[in-house]
Amino acid sequence: MRERKTYYTMQELERLSIEAIKTHKLFFLNDIPVYLPISRTTFYDYELNKSDTIREALEQNRIEIKISMRNRWYNSNHPTLQILLYRLLADDEERRRIAQQYLEVSGGEIHASIDVTKLSDDTIRQIREAKSRPAQITDGE
Repeated sequence: MRERKTYYTMQELERLSIEAIKTHKLFFLNDIPVYLPISRTTFYDYELNKSDTIREALEQNRIEIKISMRNRWYNSNHPTLQILLYRLLADDEERRRIAQQYLEVSGGEIHASIDVTKLSDDTIRQIREAKSRPAQITDGE
């Protein structure tokens, strides 16, 4: 820990916060005060949580980690990591095609895609029969 002073300027605390973010690879605002010579309350009293510079430094760390992770997934031979990366990169149509179950709600209608490889033959037969039957209209009796 740093030697405690009785007074810090906003600029000093902002600089120390940026230093802590870079040194300790921080991602969240709540983690910063642990590395500062002030209390968490003082951090928020100074409104350092609203500092664009601090928020940008945290965001930069997040971006760097995400890029690093995606690169590792890309270079990996592990199928699960490759599927995760594909899902991140896929457009909506591709995502629907690889989804095991897909549900879309638009205009009050629900359209569902189901992985039919997991349905029993009997269930598939019942679905086909139901689709071929004309709709029945009842008068509420």
